[in-house]
This record gives sequence, structure tokens and C-alpha cells, in this order.
Amino acid sequence: MSVTQIVITGGPCAGKTTCLSTLEQRLTEKGYKVITVSEASTEMTLSGIQVPEIGLLAYEKLLIEFQLAKEKMAKEAASLYPKSVILLDRGIPDCLAYMQPNDYEKAIQRHNMMYNEVLNRYDAVFHLVTAAKGAEEFYTCANNPARRENNLDVARLTDERTQQAYIGHPHLRVIDNSSNFQEKVNRLCHEVFAVLGIPVPLEIERKFLIKRPSEGLLKERGAIPQKIVQAYLPPIGDTERRIRERGDEKGFTCFYTEKKSFSPMKRIERERKISHQEYLSLLTEAKTILTKTRWCFLDKGQYFELDTFDNLSDQALLEIELTDENQKIKLPDWITPIKEVSSLEEYHNHSIAQKGFPKDVLAKKQLIQENY
Repeated sequence: MSVTQIVITGGPCAGKTTCLSTLEQRLTEKGYKVITVSEASTEMTLSGIQVPEIGLLAYEKLLIEFQLAKEKMAKEAASLYPKSVILLDRGIPDCLAYMQPNDYEKAIQRHNMMYNEVLNRYDAVFHLVTAAKGAEEFYTCANNPARRENNLDVARLTDERTQQAYIGHPHLRVIDNSSNFQEKVNRLCHEVFAVLGIPVPLEIERKFLIKRPSEGLLKERGAIPQKIVQAYLPPIGDTERRIRERGDEKGFTCFYTEKKSFSPMKRIERERKISHQEYLSLLTEAKTILTKTRWCFLDKGQYFELDTFDNLSDQALLEIELTDENQKIKLPDWITPIKEVSSLEEYHNHSIAQKGFPKDVLAKKQLIQENY
């Protein structure tokens, strides 16, 4: 039985302890057995293992070992209950906020893991923004003696580096300080409930046709590319079925997805990870295949996915996933939008796979940046 694993991460003094406690209580009330995995770094530091004494690299390697052991125990325990969820206070990629990328990759390779495999261990990642960004009067180190960040600038930098560590994950959300703290907790709970399908697993997306940015600009903005091969299987009734291979030279992960639409922006989606062997077996059923590059990036606390296609040099598709179709968004100021295509069937991936990318839009360009 598959167990949902959710990472709650964030910058220093972001409210993780309170959020995790509230989440555990509310999920328990909804009938879940909640298995929590406490922050490994705090446990290690309080047990007497100190960075200044053994060095940062040795410390982070031990941290990864400890985190893996804690996650293994949690997963085995959760599998013993009929309805369970694992809440992790930080995940393995958090180490990237403190390590050089090459050192991090060497550390995870010791466990026969690649970068994307580590990301995809988790079903969802929620980043709580540090109080040092937007709630400075509440920033303190007093409630965590293991906290290393003793000033606002260091806290902000650590927050940004932690966000960057998870870019590329298919379900990353950032919970900022744009409201009071209780509302921040409520927003997190709402997002977690959506992942668990409480009451139903809704996927709400806004999609925009945009002028294709250069790869140089995308990299400059911190976008991480992932190759995607998406194959569509024969539908079952009105349920769309697909398989997807997603990753890069550092490793691929495979997924099986079922989608059922009931409005232009709303769909019920169920997705699970599958083995590469199962992916290859299902691939023999495929009717159409779509290949694209997905660039994942954060902008002003919003997580975007930008799809480019090899045979389309001047246009691309930009998507953002929401929990409320009335939620306000702001497109990045370095993006040039052409029009919103959320409700246009011809811009859905399934349609593009079958018929190719629409070719009649060049004469209909209508810039919409001022509306978002």
C-alpha cells in the first residue's frame, strides 16, 4: 500500500513546529494515522554532534544517513495502518541549502540515489517562508537552540537556498507571510488536504501561451529543466490515462496518471509513481506520445512550470497550479504572455500530442500582462 509522504520545510523561524502540530491534530481528526519525522539536524545538534567540531561536509553526510534511517522507519510503520500519512520536518534536499551541489550529489550517490530520485521520494513539498521575510518583528532564535541563522540577512539567504533545493519537484508550494500567522497555518492545511484528496483530489490550473524565453534567461532566473516523455493510453470512459517519464541525465522517475475533467480549469487527478518496468509495459498501449522540456522556477513565492517544445522556437506554455480557481496570480515581469489558454482544448497536452501545436495564434497576439 502506497503511503503519502509530505515534507514541511522552510526558512528559519517560519513556524514549522506550530504548523506540524496543527496539521497532525487536524489530520488525526479526519481519521488519519499521522507518522511524524522530526528534524534530523536539530536532533543531531542537540545530541552533541556539532558542525564546528567535525566540519560542515562531514556533518551533512551524517545528516543524510540519519534522515534516510528515520524515513525508512516511518514508512515501515505507516504501512501497518490502513489510513496513514507521513509528515516530515524537512527532507534530504534541505542539505543543499548548506552544501555545494557536487558534494551533495556525491553524498546521495553513496546511497545509489540520483538528484531526481531524492526529490521524488516525497509526494508534496511545502515551503514555509521565514519570518525574516515579511514578519521581521517575529524573527527569533530563542525557540530553537540548534538554529544557526542569528540575523535576518542570513535567515533570508537560507530561506532562498532551501526553496531552490526543491525546484523541479512536481508539487512544490510556497506559503508566505502575506497574512497573519494563523492564516498561514490555515493555508498550509488547505494545501495538504488538497494533496490528500480531502474532500476530492482537485487539480486547478491556469495556463498561458507566452513568447518563448531563451534558455539563457531561464537559467538566469533559476529555472531547472526536466525532460518529459508523456504517453497517452486508451481512455476508460471519460477518464484520460497517461504515463510520464520525467527527469534529466541525473535520473528519471515514472508516473501513471488518471484525469477526469468537469470544467475548463478543474480536474480530478490521481497519480502514482510506477517502476520503469511498468512504464515500459504500459508504453506498448500508447496511442500518442508528447516530448517536451519543462522548466520549473519560483517567482515572488509562486511556483511555475514552463513547457517548451523542440519544434516550436517562438512560443511556450506557462502553467501554475492553484487550490482555488479565484486565487490571484501575478505573472513574472520577465515573461511576455500572448493569451490565457486554460479553457482551450487545443492547448491541452493530450490534444497537442494528437494534433500538434496550434498554428493560428501568431495573427491573434494580445498581450495580457497588465491583467495579472
